Amino acid sequence: MNDLKKTASILDKILKIASVAIKIVSVALVVGLGILAAAFLLDLDPHMVGTGYDHADLGFVTFTVSENYLPDHRIIWCEVAMEMFLSLICMVPAHFSVKAIRNILAPMKNGEPFHNTVSTNLRKLANYTCALGIGLNLQKIISNILLVKAYDLHLLLLSEKVSHVEFMFVFDLSFLVVYGILLLLSYIFRYGEELQQLSDETL
Repeated sequence: MNDLKKTASILDKILKIASVAIKIVSVALVVGLGILAAAFLLDLDPHMVGTGYDHADLGFVTFTVSENYLPDHRIIWCEVAMEMFLSLICMVPAHFSVKAIRNILAPMKNGEPFHNTVSTNLRKLANYTCALGIGLNLQKIISNILLVKAYDLHLLLLSEKVSHVEFMFVFDLSFLVVYGILLLLSYIFRYGEELQQLSDETL
């Protein structure tokens, strides 16, 4: 039981730091969106806002586009703004996920693994995980679509050796496995809570 309390306490401290980090990232994203909005309204020079307009990153491949084929910097700003906005949305379930885990750990720090709040928070965590998984997938797919459109990668990649270019945007459903595991754990802990309640009533 002491090991449980110690481990729960350590994890809670780590998650407290993670919670602060999520808030810092959220503020940074809001500031970034504000800068881009000001750049649009004031029509600022693109190099005052950022650099790397000639780079297109596709995971393990990075293209450097020649100056004659660079897209309008406003299109790049729209792409970056959309990525920031979607990342900011993902911060919401991430924040509540950390909060739910800390609520799960709270009774465990007191040596009560089958407290009646654990199963409830596990269900909440499962839902937050599902929302986060959907959000991250949408962020990745929309970001890639905007990147392809912004740099017109179809034309950039076509050559005498390449006759056709096709982009596939895959929705990763692996988060559903985590969702299912967390739901199963919530049922297990709820059963444990019922047994604990019966035991307490018997005593």
